[in-house]
Amino acid sequence: MHHELLVQQSQLAHTGVFSRPLFELWGEGKTILRGLFEALSPFGATLPDLHIQPVLATPADPAITVNIGTSGILTFKLDRTESSFFNFTDESLRNIPKILKSSTMWIRSAVPSFRFSSHQFVYSSHSRIGKSTVEKVLGSAGMKSLKSGGLDKGTGVIFHWSVPERNWTTQLVLDRSVVLEGGLYMMFTLMVVGDDMDYDSLGRDGRTYLDGLLSELGIKFVAATL
Repeated sequence: MHHELLVQQSQLAHTGVFSRPLFELWGEGKTILRGLFEALSPFGATLPDLHIQPVLATPADPAITVNIGTSGILTFKLDRTESSFFNFTDESLRNIPKILKSSTMWIRSAVPSFRFSSHQFVYSSHSRIGKSTVEKVLGSAGMKSLKSGGLDKGTGVIFHWSVPERNWTTQLVLDRSVVLEGGLYMMFTLMVVGDDMDYDSLGRDGRTYLDGLLSELGIKFVAATL
């Protein structure tokens, strides 16, 4: 029998690191703003949603941040893009691969030699546990309790894997939630080395992979989405 996770809060973050800084775009604010606006306006971003951070101490500091509706944010820097999406609905979850693809295409158009060196995806959530307790979930997945520590409240665990056939490096963290009383905190990280991504396929494959890991631990999602 599986422990059932009812997700209450969730976040998916993506960091795409460039193979080299895009110095071609240094001082090209018009190109960057137009590229971001045209890429993200189909997903609800408007001109007031673009925020320019001032030039600071190093070339890595300047950034342009775009609010994507009420559940997403994307930041462009000369050496990376960073995106975060919160508390997905079915529709917004389906849009995430489209947003990531669109936010990349304008860069390739502006800088034809552009390449990513890596992509990192981090999914995190706080969930209630149906018909079970966080102590039981962590007890089935974690290390043996230390009796000298006191009353056992469950031990968090961190798993690390390499998946050579997919060029993946993954990590899974399970612990007590500090947001939900009696809830479970989960963080799943997937790192991919390489340039262009099929975000749709990667999303499906990553979800299937995570579901398989959780199944081995006797855990399953019962909500329609993550």
